[in-house]
Amino acid sequence: MSNKTLSMNENNHQIKALLTVKNLIRLLALFALIFVFCPSFLVSCSGQTVDVSVIDAVKGVDGFEDPHPLLIVCILIPLGILALTFIKKWTIQQRAQIMGGLSLVDVIFWIIFRIGVSHFAEDNYLTFETTAWYIIALIFLVLMSIVTLLVAFNKLEINKNILSLVEERAGHPHLDSGGQEISDSYQHKKIIGYCNQCGEPIEEDFMFCTTCGSKAENLDSPIMNKTEISHEDKNEVIESDNTK
Repeated sequence: MSNKTLSMNENNHQIKALLTVKNLIRLLALFALIFVFCPSFLVSCSGQTVDVSVIDAVKGVDGFEDPHPLLIVCILIPLGILALTFIKKWTIQQRAQIMGGLSLVDVIFWIIFRIGVSHFAEDNYLTFETTAWYIIALIFLVLMSIVTLLVAFNKLEINKNILSLVEERAGHPHLDSGGQEISDSYQHKKIIGYCNQCGEPIEEDFMFCTTCGSKAENLDSPIMNKTEISHEDKNEVIESDNTK
């Protein structure tokens, strides 16, 4: 195999390592944070139009609306979810349950935000319009709630590669690097160790960690950090050790 082919394979592994459910949650949390600065509503009076975002509502809009510091929750929740994807204090399911609950609370606060601005506009005879930013933000927040709750109830693996997940849902066969179909008996990989950077399990044939993208070198013992893997994976680790 040429150096060029090896380099292409390494690049493919690195890309696949980033396309995980966990990184999707991180991306959605980052977007949720960005959306608080985007204009969610347009409020008009006597030809004057004011853009109203979450951050504007927190600070208050001069001449239009008083500050609403409670909406700071819409900023703190995405930060909290982002932090939970990095910490290792609880199990994956426990963290996912917290993230799912926080996501739902965030959705509720965004809905309250719209109701509040709408009522303010009506009470003051102002023209009120919802922007596309608000709709997109709500879609992203609902999607984040669904993904985190699926992980919380063991319906989705947080370290699962998204492309593999899409292929499975579409019923496409698993293919090797040569384009040949892989039989079901070889689709499930054994855990060979744990990443020495983030501590997540690494399956055989993976050259990079699917969570942080670090190269799979000097792996921690497969016996460590058992709380993060399923009973099936535990049995495979034990069987692998016994055959050595």
